[in-house]
Amino acid sequence: MAAQTVAGSEPGGQSSTMLQLPLRELGLKHIPAIPVDVHGMADTVSRLAIRVKQREQALQGLSKMFTIGGSTARAYNFLYGSGEADRKAAAARTASHAFLAGDPSTIVSGLVRQLKEPREELALIAVGGGDHLTQLALDDPKQWSIGWTTFPDVYSSGLPHLEEWAATVDVTQPDKATAAFFPTIARYAPTFNQILLRKIPISDVGAWRALFGDAWTPAQDAAAKAGLLYVLDLRIYETLQPQTIAGIPRFTPSTVTVLVQDPATKTLTPELVR
Repeated sequence: MAAQTVAGSEPGGQSSTMLQLPLRELGLKHIPAIPVDVHGMADTVSRLAIRVKQREQALQGLSKMFTIGGSTARAYNFLYGSGEADRKAAAARTASHAFLAGDPSTIVSGLVRQLKEPREELALIAVGGGDHLTQLALDDPKQWSIGWTTFPDVYSSGLPHLEEWAATVDVTQPDKATAAFFPTIARYAPTFNQILLRKIPISDVGAWRALFGDAWTPAQDAAAKAGLLYVLDLRIYETLQPQTIAGIPRFTPSTVTVLVQDPATKTLTPELVR
C-alpha cells in the first residue's frame, strides 16, 4: 500500500514533501488527511519517556492501603497491577524508537498494518496488564479516592470533600446524584471535553417527545414553551461499539439527558435520561 504525499513549502520558499497515511485506501473517506511526521513522532516518543519520569513520584504516592473484593493492597496495585504493565510499556517505547529509525516508506506501511490489526497487548497495558487486582469492582463509593496521590498531598486536599463526592455516586442516595449532575458537568467537563447544552424550543419538542415515548410528560412541554427546557445529546457515540479489555467492558455512553431550568435560581435539573 503506497503512502500518499502532499507538497508544501518551508520558510525561504523551499518545497517539501510530507507523507500521509493512505486513508482512502483504508476505506476512511470522511476524515481529514493525517500527515506522517517521522521526526515529530520520534520526538513525541522521547517526550513521553520524560513524561513517565515526571509522574513517577506521583505514582509512588498512591500508597494508601485499600481492601477491595477481599484483597488488601496499595492503591497503586489496584490501579496499575504489579508493575508488569510498566515494564511492557517501557519495552513498547523502546520498540517504537527502533521502528521510527527505519525508512519512511517502511514506517508508513508499518503504521497501516498496525491500524488493521487488533492491539490487545497495548490495550492490556493501559488497564494494568490484566492483573487480577485491576479487575475488581469497588465495594464502597468512598473508594473512588483510590486515585488520590499523596505527592503532592492531593489525598489530604480532597479528604474534606470525600463524603460529599462519594454520595453523588452512591446508588442509595439518588437525590445527591441529581443535585450534583449539572454542577459537576459545568465545573469539570470543559477541562476534558465539550459537553454542550442545547435549548429545546417548543417547535422542536415533537422529536424529543417521540424519542422518550411514555416517559415524556406535559411538564416538559410546558418547560419548552417557557424557554426552560434543555438537552445534552451524546448520540453521536452510538456509532462506536463497546470493547472488552481484560474481561472489562469499555464504552462511551451515548446518553440523551433532558434538563429543566428553574426560572429563579437558574438551576438545571435532569428529568429524563435515555
